[in-house]
Amino acid sequence: MAKRFETTRNISDITRAVEIEQVVIDIISEDHSDLPEFLDNLGTWLNYRFDSSRELRDIDESITAHRKAMQAISDSHALRHTLLANLGDSLLSRIEETKDSQSLDEAVLALQGAVGLTPAGHRSLLARTRRLGTALQLRFENRGALPDIDDAVLVRREVVRLAPSGHQDLPMMLCELGSSLGRRFGRLGDLCDIDDAVSALRRAVRECPDGHSTLPTLLNDFGASLQQRFQRTGDLSDITEAVSSLERAVRLTPSGNALRPIVLTSLGAVYRTRFRRTGEIRDLTNSMSACEGGLELIPDDDSQLPVGLFGLASAFLLRFERLGQLLDVSEAITALTKAVQLTSEDNPTLPTMLSSLGTAFQYRYARTGNPPDLAEAITAQQKAVLLTLDGHPSSPSSSTT
Repeated sequence: MAKRFETTRNISDITRAVEIEQVVIDIISEDHSDLPEFLDNLGTWLNYRFDSSRELRDIDESITAHRKAMQAISDSHALRHTLLANLGDSLLSRIEETKDSQSLDEAVLALQGAVGLTPAGHRSLLARTRRLGTALQLRFENRGALPDIDDAVLVRREVVRLAPSGHQDLPMMLCELGSSLGRRFGRLGDLCDIDDAVSALRRAVRECPDGHSTLPTLLNDFGASLQQRFQRTGDLSDITEAVSSLERAVRLTPSGNALRPIVLTSLGAVYRTRFRRTGEIRDLTNSMSACEGGLELIPDDDSQLPVGLFGLASAFLLRFERLGQLLDVSEAITALTKAVQLTSEDNPTLPTMLSSLGTAFQYRYARTGNPPDLAEAITAQQKAVLLTLDGHPSSPSSSTT
């Protein structure tokens, strides 16, 4: 049944496999030599079903079965690396679905153990190493501990090394390596990291076949890495190439695709970055068009909505600073007010949004002399300062080191 499910993706097939495996486990004795393997199979089938059902009960029961399988074997058991890998996979599936980070340590330990015990040349070594890289980066993003992103970079370099030439997932593996390098650059500012990230993502784009569904994602991330490097080095060729990459990503992303608003928001950002360097007003106009196009596609309850609103507001403020049209600063205030309302207080971007909102009110007060605008400017700036005190995620001292 499980084999048939892999072909048909019919949930009734995997449900039948789960039922059969559970019956077998209920019948055999607790000291049966095959019990760990049956428990592992049950956990794997439940994880498969979770992929289709998205029912948390399935993944919770999967984790329970895998934990029981681990408890039933010795440290020298021949299948220990497989059982550890499957436990790590189920834990990671739950973390990715729920954003609950409580099991991150267990997932990392399980996958580290699996990779360490998997023989060289084993057909599953590449996939297990890749999942370990994912777990390490997730833990870094959750806690900010530098050793995790260092390990993620090392592991993802190993993934690329292990992947055979022409492997269908190599472009995404390179993209994941670029992501880890970019995160470490953002933390440490080492130019070698962003250079390596750009190189990895450039290769990812080159290796990806035309028409492949992942190409827009690769182009988006490549453009973002070029923008990061431009902001450090000021090399105009980087931001020009970033614009070209993201324009291509937009062209290749179909209407209705969930990636399209993200790519449009990214394109708006690189246009603004280039405007700050060249002063070309056309870039601001293009930034607004891209941001507005993205906002039209973002649902009201989507976490990307504040990001899109902030991008649009930034373009309005830049144009106000350049042309002095009062309508632009009012539009910026409207967008920023909504962005702030939609952003939780523990979000690290909130202080920046509040600071920009305060600036916008201050600009309008300077033009109109309206006292409520001055009061709003002071309130927004004060809250931004309070949120950047020790303990807020945007404060460097609040990160775990």
